[in-house]
Amino acid sequence: MIEIFSLKTSGNTIRYNTFVSSQGAVTLRAGCDSKVHGNFFIGRGSPGTAGVRIIGAGHRVYNNYFEGLRRPDNPEVRGSISWTALQLAQGIEYENNDSCVHSTYQRVQDVIVAFNTFVDVESPFEINWQGTSLRTERDSCPDGVFPLTIFSPEAHIAN
Repeated sequence: MIEIFSLKTSGNTIRYNTFVSSQGAVTLRAGCDSKVHGNFFIGRGSPGTAGVRIIGAGHRVYNNYFEGLRRPDNPEVRGSISWTALQLAQGIEYENNDSCVHSTYQRVQDVIVAFNTFVDVESPFEINWQGTSLRTERDSCPDGVFPLTIFSPEAHIAN
C-alpha cells in the first residue's frame, strides 16, 4: 500500500486533516502510542484511496470519517496488497521479545479504534492483515477495543 504518512516514531498525533482523493494511507508503521483522530478521508470514488493502517501497540484511532474509498483498478496491485479504510496488521511474537526486526510487523495490541464513520467505502476494515511472508516465529492476532463504529448501508462489510 502506498503511504501518505509513514510514522516510524512513537507518540505522534495526526488530527484535523482532510485527505481528498489521496492514494494510500496514514500508516502507523514502527512506533507506539500514536493518535489519529478528527480526520476526513474523502476518496470521491478514486481508485487506490485508503485510510489508516495500524501496526504496533497503544495506538488510538477515533472520530475519523471515511467516505468513497476504493481499491485500485489494476488487478495485479488490487490482489497483492490490502487496500482498506482501516487496517490492523498481523504481527509476529518473538520468544526473545525482539519485535523490532526489519521486514516484519510489530503486533497490534492495546489499541482503541472507536467512533469512526464509514460511508460508501468498498472495503471498510481488515483485521489480521499479513504484510509479509516471513513467518519465523508465532503469528499474532491484533488485540484491542472497537466500540461504536458506524457503517452506512453502502459500506460493503464482506468482500
